[in-house]
Amino acid sequence: MYFDRKDDIIFVKWAKEVKIRDHFICYICDRRGVELNAHHKDSWDWCVERRYDLDNGATICHYCHQQFHKIYGYGNNTEAQFIEFQESCKILQKNIEKQFIASEIEKKLSTAEIIDKLKNDLDGYQ
Repeated sequence: MYFDRKDDIIFVKWAKEVKIRDHFICYICDRRGVELNAHHKDSWDWCVERRYDLDNGATICHYCHQQFHKIYGYGNNTEAQFIEFQESCKILQKNIEKQFIASEIEKKLSTAEIIDKLKNDLDGYQ
């Protein structure tokens, strides 16, 4: 028999509370207004005692959630993997921002113009 967590009232409540606590913002990329998932840091399959622990949850967007599981697989996931993924994404994001700013400076744009362009590019990303 197939079990869908969406049929588990306690899980649904847990997922909602995780998203509320995180202000409906992706923990990895800071996006909002997109499809969000409540992710178990120590995975559902092996860490039974933390399944409904809010500290074991993090709100992440659907894209980041897919990328996490693409790298670490499904099941047997750990909080250490989640922290590693988050830190790697933050480093990547900073490097991309540095490259973007450097390329815009080469175009001799003012700081205000760079900030406006960055905001417009980010709006298009969401």
